[in-house]
Amino acid sequence: MASLSTCTASMTQDKKDYFKRLGSLAAQLRKDFGLTQNQLAEALEIPQRIAASVEVSCWRFLVSRLQSLVRHMERIGALPKTQ
Repeated sequence: MASLSTCTASMTQDKKDYFKRLGSLAAQLRKDFGLTQNQLAEALEIPQRIAASVEVSCWRFLVSRLQSLVRHMERIGALPKTQ
């Protein structure tokens, strides 16, 4: 995986800070729900290396994957089922 400095080289400092915070939040939420990166990747239907990259700001999280994540969280009982 590329280093954080390589992934963010062309970004403004504000964007670097934003994606660093977002990646940290994603990692913390994953851990809070007791998921491994592999489990998260499976739920989002992405490779594990991409899930890891999100957490170090090298990959932008796709909002379109949120539905897959919510469904997975419902299946494991971390969220109430939606209608």
